[in-house]
Amino acid sequence: MNKSKILWITLGITAAALGLGFAWVELGATQQAEARIVEIAGKRSALNAHASAVRQRIEAAAKSEDDFKAALTEARSRSPGMPRPTPAQNLAALLEAHPELRALRSTSFRANLALTYLPLFDSLKLSPPQIEKFKDLLTEREEERLDLQSTAQSQGLPMSDPAIAALRQQQDDKLHSDEVELLGDAGAQAAQQFVRMQPLENPINDMASFVAHTATPLTAPQAEQLLNVLAASSSQFQAGGTANPQNVDWPAALATAKTFLTPAQYAALSAESQLPQVFKLSTQFFKAETAQK
Repeated sequence: MNKSKILWITLGITAAALGLGFAWVELGATQQAEARIVEIAGKRSALNAHASAVRQRIEAAAKSEDDFKAALTEARSRSPGMPRPTPAQNLAALLEAHPELRALRSTSFRANLALTYLPLFDSLKLSPPQIEKFKDLLTEREEERLDLQSTAQSQGLPMSDPAIAALRQQQDDKLHSDEVELLGDAGAQAAQQFVRMQPLENPINDMASFVAHTATPLTAPQAEQLLNVLAASSSQFQAGGTANPQNVDWPAALATAKTFLTPAQYAALSAESQLPQVFKLSTQFFKAETAQK
């Protein structure tokens, strides 16, 4: 066999081998592509199923909302003069229907007293037995308050009814008498003043949380001084009632607070002072909207 023929045979074998190699590579690439296509199709199918489920939930929620609005409109048309229950009435009815919830609420209420009244306990230097007795008194008073709300609701009477108001006053007088027996006259007076000032703790706690992680967090002496400033600027507190952040003379309070707060603390308090006005305007809006219906 001459060299020329051998060369052509060699080239043919090489070409065949290369062809097989390319075919193998192409086959592998095709298989990978097919596997990728299957994977993508599976993911797309799962995504479509999830989207369909989400769409169904949205449609169901919209339908439920529409059904609720329709039922509410129908109920109002049947009883246009029927007064709406207040949040207190709703709570009283719920606790009346579920004694187990009332027991849990009572336990939670008593547990929260330890934190709420801690400044009072410290200032009066109460002993552990005195603290436990004090929490017993307030928990009992709360239970009596819930009973009175439930009674008033069952008889269709508002809490402002003279008979209900008289019973509530009797409960308050009993609590004061028990506090005098436990704490003495000065201690009972301090406890009453603490309760009257308690609503003012909310804006102070909120503004303290704003500056808690700054270079100038609110200190305990500053918080106490600010509480006294807000109390002095509260017309309700000065008249012997319970303080209300909505009735604080905020411009006067801010002017005084600026003398002992840092710029960051003062800015946080200024922002907090706007919330009562926002709440007041919102309340007026909803009252006006309700009156038009």
